[in-house]
Amino acid sequence: TFIVVLCCCVCDVQCLTATPIQSSAVSLTDSSGAAPKKTVLPHNGSFRPTISGELSVASMNILAPTYHSLSEPEVTREQYASADRKERVPESIRMAKQIGADVLCLQEVEGVDHLPFLEELLSSDEIREDGSTIQGYDSYSWSPLHPHRVGEVVGLCVAWKSDRHTLVSSHGFRRGQVVQLQEVGDGSTFCIGNVHLPARPSDIYGRLKAASTLCRRIEDCRLHKHSSSPLDGAAFVMGDFNCDASCSPVSFLRNGYQSHGVIFERNHRHKISKNDAKKFRHGLRFLDA
Repeated sequence: TFIVVLCCCVCDVQCLTATPIQSSAVSLTDSSGAAPKKTVLPHNGSFRPTISGELSVASMNILAPTYHSLSEPEVTREQYASADRKERVPESIRMAKQIGADVLCLQEVEGVDHLPFLEELLSSDEIREDGSTIQGYDSYSWSPLHPHRVGEVVGLCVAWKSDRHTLVSSHGFRRGQVVQLQEVGDGSTFCIGNVHLPARPSDIYGRLKAASTLCRRIEDCRLHKHSSSPLDGAAFVMGDFNCDASCSPVSFLRNGYQSHGVIFERNHRHKISKNDAKKFRHGLRFLDA
């Protein structure tokens, strides 16, 4: 058996999928060793309805008004951010919802005092141009991007539909969150990792550290088989990696380790010590979805 995963990534985001290496009952490849077929949505397209054992996931960086307004003069910054929240943000979330994914991962979403507004935007149904209806997301988990920063309002959000999935656990950490969901009906559980890695090109270590924390949090969920569903025990990583598919965090997710030595990325370099290399290991193996 193999998992059918339908993925859509918008705005410099990536998705990878994995199963714990100790679990041989779930495989993301078929008997020939080939990866699952990828689904590329056409412009203004949407996912087909999924059945038990299948999952569609979408990811989008919303661009928080708090950040978007930084280019404005300080005296007009809050006014600009307020208008941005009323105009661009609702349209961005509406566009993400139109894809019709089972699970929606968002980056740079404002929370705290803005959570009621976010909940309203997520939960409302969307009407397509053809008159069909896309169900909204009545459940979500929000986590601050920097949990230890006082007054942090920018964060990450994973949203889902309660008639398909229920929450098992949710954990936030610096630049990431891990949400474990259970499929209604057969009881299978899986993890969704949602990350927004550091944007500064030179912060190679920061991106690796966040990816390492992500894997530890996923492993803490104790992924194992609860049912016969091929989806059971799997993990999916979505988000804004702020780097391409050849960068060290993606290689780390695929291979399960980071060797010591010098890493070169986008005209920057960082030396990984032997002690750091010992920390950068995990028991998952991710595939491009």
